[in-house]
Amino acid sequence: MQTSLKQWGNSIAVRIPQALLEQGHFQKDDMFDIKICNNEIVLKRIISSRQKKLETMLSKITPQNIHERMDFGAPIGKELL
Repeated sequence: MQTSLKQWGNSIAVRIPQALLEQGHFQKDDMFDIKICNNEIVLKRIISSRQKKLETMLSKITPQNIHERMDFGAPIGKELL
């Protein structure tokens, strides 16, 4: 897949195609470390400690330890369901 450098205000930007964003599970405002390595631009996603903790917890869920779905009754206020 190819892309090009474009002017964006006083900076130059690289537009990342949507298909590539979806493939990498990237989202707007994700943080990246950027560096030059062997004359190539390398982007590495920065994962916050909060994300790491969530990923660790979620990775421990198995079919054997997941709880059953719970019914809390009909909404009685302004819950978003």
